[in-house]
Amino acid sequence: MSKIDKTRENVKITDLDEKSRKDLYNRFVDAGGEVIKENKKRGFTEFDREKQKQYRQRLEEHGKKKRTSPTTKTTDNRKKAQSGQEKKKITETQPSPSFIDRIITRWSIRLHLYFMRVADFSTIYFNPYFLSQLDHEYKSALLELQLEYLDIFSKSQKTGNAIIQKLDNLNPLYFELIDMAAGMFDRTMINDILEHSISMPDAPQRVSDLKRPLIELYRKLYIVYPYQQLIHSSLEKALELRIKIEKGKSSTYSAHRKRIKNSLYILYVKLFPRLHWLFCHYNNSIIDLSDPALAMVLNITDDERPGKREKYNPPTFNVPTATPSDQEDTAVEESPSEEEQDILPDNVTRGLQLMNRYSMEELRTKFDPKKQLEHISSDDKILFASLLFHVFDHIYSFILTTNKIKFETQFTPDGKIDYRSRLTD
Repeated sequence: MSKIDKTRENVKITDLDEKSRKDLYNRFVDAGGEVIKENKKRGFTEFDREKQKQYRQRLEEHGKKKRTSPTTKTTDNRKKAQSGQEKKKITETQPSPSFIDRIITRWSIRLHLYFMRVADFSTIYFNPYFLSQLDHEYKSALLELQLEYLDIFSKSQKTGNAIIQKLDNLNPLYFELIDMAAGMFDRTMINDILEHSISMPDAPQRVSDLKRPLIELYRKLYIVYPYQQLIHSSLEKALELRIKIEKGKSSTYSAHRKRIKNSLYILYVKLFPRLHWLFCHYNNSIIDLSDPALAMVLNITDDERPGKREKYNPPTFNVPTATPSDQEDTAVEESPSEEEQDILPDNVTRGLQLMNRYSMEELRTKFDPKKQLEHISSDDKILFASLLFHVFDHIYSFILTTNKIKFETQFTPDGKIDYRSRLTD
């Protein structure tokens, strides 16, 4: 209790009437007393508060003027940007779900590659088992499909064209898929993959060194991945048509059927899943095979997908006519008949078919990627012939490297004939 309250209790002012209170007050004032009010004590503070209000109003007006100016806007934007950067730093330092997801995906990729015997657990070096399988089983499976294609369609021109026409009458997609499956084997691509393991088998091979050729091989397999069953049925139908045309026994082609089925099984059950996880490793993310974004990552266009082929029409070839000056010189001579002009040997027609299959732009992009022959005109026949030789070497050079074809030496009265040595020469 305060002193004033104690004095009030002692005097017992609360018990007095109003008259007695007035009498006491008058006596107190007459005796020289003075009543100090609380308002007077707080007058100085009230005066300060009013000044403070005035100062605040002035400051607020000055602040409004600054906010409208462009300099204040830039400073505010800088402050906001700094605060945003600080927030980003804080969120980056804190463990987020995306960071945890990245760790989980990385570990799952490593485990898949490790248990598939593709790479070690660190995914830095390849497993030697995977490289040996590439050199033997996977390479031979790719080569078998190309050999079957050549055996069915290129061994005899007449039977090959007849099979193509009958397949196109059923569905043009059949021959297109067979052609794309045979084109999956690329000698230069396989040599790039196996060059290090063949030349230095004891030295470990880094996973990052084979990124480009392995993604190229995976891309070729992925384009026809939805049609793997249709490829098998297309080759089966091509073999059945060949039996009907050649009037052979179906038992003689049973080995071909087994090789086709085995090759497709090796490529799409053994090789393709391993290449898919390697592709996920190269992209640091797991992409499902059914995801359409996978085709976008591989840059697969609609023109590269099967389904654009039209029915086969046998090409017609025109014999080049002589110039007017030659006609004047040879006017006396008898010109050959029209029937003799139209008839061409089979090897010439086959060669013209192969030449018309390729355009100069395709040959330049494939065999002159560095554009070293850019200064030579596209009409130059020597350039066209050299590029066609590159095509021949690209397609048929496996005859000299594969162990599937056996060359038997022939003994004649003139001596021994070794066909392998003749081909290499």
